[in-house]
Amino acid sequence: MYEALIKRLSRLPAIRVVSRTSMSRYAMSDKTMPEIARELNVEGIVEGPVLRAEDEVRITVQLTHGPSDTHVWSQTYDRSFSGVLALQSEVAEAIALEIQGELTQDQRETMLSSAPASSVPFANDESLKARFEQSRQTAEGL
Repeated sequence: MYEALIKRLSRLPAIRVVSRTSMSRYAMSDKTMPEIARELNVEGIVEGPVLRAEDEVRITVQLTHGPSDTHVWSQTYDRSFSGVLALQSEVAEAIALEIQGELTQDQRETMLSSAPASSVPFANDESLKARFEQSRQTAEGL
């Protein structure tokens, strides 16, 4: 989900998107939002969990003004996993609208044109299962 949002949002010239790799170093950090925003030279930070149970997906997205650590916007999306591609587009468009205020039809098409023709949900499922088993740190899990 993160990669899809990054890919779509980075297609808009008015939005500078920092890579997930750059952000991941702050996952367990005790730095404040203003410190992170300053170090990354960004105004806004998008964050939120992606949860899955069976065929249901819940994404909660929050946009925070980094320098002031002020909550700007948030939204929760509940969908079936089979609709995750449409959900990625919906979430990316909602974030872009919050940041820019509006999108032209050309911007909308440019952003959404990066959507993959087909997804790899099976591979993603298997990857998540493998990570879970590995995290158990048992002989069976490994």
